[in-house]
Amino acid sequence: MYACKGETFKAFFDTVPFLQPKVVKVTIRYTDWWWWEDNRPLDLTIAPGKKARKFLPDSCETFLLELETIESKKNQLKEQVKRIADNKELWEWPRMDGKRLVLDEAVAVKDWEWMGPTKFSDLSYFHHPLGDEMKYCVKILTFNLRK
Repeated sequence: MYACKGETFKAFFDTVPFLQPKVVKVTIRYTDWWWWEDNRPLDLTIAPGKKARKFLPDSCETFLLELETIESKKNQLKEQVKRIADNKELWEWPRMDGKRLVLDEAVAVKDWEWMGPTKFSDLSYFHHPLGDEMKYCVKILTFNLRK
């Protein structure tokens, strides 16, 4: 999640100014959550905040936030999505021109699941099930230009 800070976005888009995407998608994979190895509770710490510096290109019309975790943390993921919906003013993604992308509640949160590995780099974790596969749960939130 460290790479999701606004300065990192701005630095990336500054290095490739010809890149003018209409959609920017950020995916937080299960292994991107802070302290996932220790089975700590999910805590999404990338909210831009009310006074976020501008960092998305002016071409960006939609920002997708994709959040993934394992099935045993499915309810925690729902809570993270609820936190975003309950604190919309903290989750506005600023463009360089000052316009902001806000949670579009008219677009349903997309859900999907998939089967993936229980081990990473051949390491097992106490909170993962036995075997080679476990279920992953994903939620995608859509942010569009404020109207």
